[in-house]
Amino acid sequence: MATVLRTLVWAFPKQYEADATVGAQVGIDLEEGGSWVLALRVDGWELDEAKRPSAAAAVAMPGDTSWRMLSGGAYDPATITKAVAAHLVDAVVRVR
Repeated sequence: MATVLRTLVWAFPKQYEADATVGAQVGIDLEEGGSWVLALRVDGWELDEAKRPSAAAAVAMPGDTSWRMLSGGAYDPATITKAVAAHLVDAVVRVR
């Protein structure tokens, strides 16, 4: 599953949409899919793998939820942990 999640995570830079200022960061923890940081640059969102994201906004989800969400499947929203900056975190779960 880790390989699948590490592939699907690349949907975020193109599909993630949130109002933010350049430099904003969102941490994404996909369990076995790794920890990632979305950072807003002048030309759009950029995704980088991070061992310990230090982003102000963060979202974490189990691998099962991750692959279901990123592949457009049904998932249980209660399995997603969100922290800070709700508008940035809520935009993560809109990526399909």
